[in-house]
Amino acid sequence: MIIIIGVSTTTTTLAPTTTPVVTTTSSAAPVSTACRFEYPGKGVIDFSFIGRTDERAAYTDEPTRTASHYSIYSLLYSISISPLHFFFFSKAYSYNPCRPFSEGSRCVGVSVCQSEFICSNSFLYLLLLASLNGAEMYALGTQESATWNAGSDENENSVVSINYSYDAKKVIVQLQCSLEGNNEFQAFGEDPVDTYRFQLTHKCACWNGCSKTNKFIK
Repeated sequence: MIIIIGVSTTTTTLAPTTTPVVTTTSSAAPVSTACRFEYPGKGVIDFSFIGRTDERAAYTDEPTRTASHYSIYSLLYSISISPLHFFFFSKAYSYNPCRPFSEGSRCVGVSVCQSEFICSNSFLYLLLLASLNGAEMYALGTQESATWNAGSDENENSVVSINYSYDAKKVIVQLQCSLEGNNEFQAFGEDPVDTYRFQLTHKCACWNGCSKTNKFIK
């Protein structure tokens, strides 16, 4: 006699061990002061190399490149009164990136200052100009008010600017990158009212042009 004994076996299938995948996304925020602007994906703009440290402006008495309506009106008005003895107002601007400067009694600890001169072919008007100490001055912006505009993220050649303010006045300094060593500050005057536009052409106006580390921020 043959006896067959059946053996029952149970197979247990273990679920595979999985390690949770943790994904983190980090997006660095722009970091800015009046001297330095760090923008992720573009780099660093550093003005600490061109701003003077002796409370004087790096760029002084830059005349307006375009005639303002106020200057034209004052000239036409004076000619209508006395065609032989005319006068007009001429404006000039001083600017120091990064650090405050002082000029006269009205521009103390500022970033941008406007000077208004009287120009004339009349000796009497010139005497009046001398009695006014040469020019009237007005503060247009402070370093504490500095804000940056990085331009478009999609266009590497979009215009970058640094902006200032003082009371109701606003200043826009557009930055023109120049790797050829150009150094120029241009004033384009007031347009619209209480908004003043300038352009700074410099190597330090380039992304990573004058940064201490020249490190590209990712």
